Amino acid sequence: MTDRLQAELTLSLDGAGAWLDSQVAHLAEHDLLPILRTAEAVEFRSPYGSFHIRARGKDLRVRVESGDVGGLEVLQETVSHYLTAHDPELAERMVWRGHDREETLPANFREMQVVERRPVSPWMIRLTLRGRDMAAFAERGLHIRLLVPPRGRAPVWPRRARSGSVALPEGEDALTVRVYTIRAIRPESGEIDVDVVRHAGGAVADWAEDVEPGARVGVIGPGGGYFPESDWLLIGGDETALPAIARILENRPQGARGRAVIGLRHADARMDIASPDGVAVEWVVGDEAALSAAMTAVELPVSGAASVWFAGEAEAARRLRTMFREERGLAAGQVSCAGYWRRGGPD
Repeated sequence: MTDRLQAELTLSLDGAGAWLDSQVAHLAEHDLLPILRTAEAVEFRSPYGSFHIRARGKDLRVRVESGDVGGLEVLQETVSHYLTAHDPELAERMVWRGHDREETLPANFREMQVVERRPVSPWMIRLTLRGRDMAAFAERGLHIRLLVPPRGRAPVWPRRARSGSVALPEGEDALTVRVYTIRAIRPESGEIDVDVVRHAGGAVADWAEDVEPGARVGVIGPGGGYFPESDWLLIGGDETALPAIARILENRPQGARGRAVIGLRHADARMDIASPDGVAVEWVVGDEAALSAAMTAVELPVSGAASVWFAGEAEAARRLRTMFREERGLAAGQVSCAGYWRRGGPD
């Protein structure tokens, strides 16, 4: 059995207890991680390992544990993200003990090459990327961060700072970074497929229209998004969520039951999706309101384990999360509603 790796961080933070309370409230509201709480300490558990956080006065102590270096670095980056969001100046004072490598490439980073691009529908392009040591990408999480270098420049890849954060290059070497779903993975050949929605003006979408085989890209991951385990599943989302919906349905056991509700802007955008016989697929043509209405119209089973999974526009996801939790009475862990994009946000 592999020994678990640990790293520790100690900081002096005004309002340490209030900061920790706010993180607990945020995670509880969105059902992000299981939480164990005592009088002064909190433990969060994730597929990458666990966080142990204690706040006393101005003293904030954090310990993260994982079974591998990649998982440990994801936990460190998560802590760094939430702390620097609270106070950006903390980045200068964060130095981890126990796993304090000099600045280097993140352990969960891979340089990959585009080996194929092909349209799979009038509105979707599939990119096949190839790299080394991709087995870990099949083990946890649905999503990756795709890092696209500027055209005409040799890529400068990110570094793992001693604060735990990922330091991205700036200026002329700045990377375009977007989150995508791993549509399919073939660890034996080192390949993954990534589906990109076609829309003019999108930074990655425009790049994907004419990228040539051999182009170098970076990938960090996997992270976020997991396969629901309930017997009965209501799954839904718009075009941006279709790769994740398709992958989840393809990995459901054949005896699984439920309903899939997929929103489209155009009727001719439907695609073939493999799903268990007990999962009906409904296509909804219209905007976020039409998709949300179709989701809420589905009757959930009265008995048995049921769950809801949704991804799409952030405000629509928030409203559905609230509705299924407060009006339908689903418990924590039964509802996962994620914002894949935000109206007015970056393309």
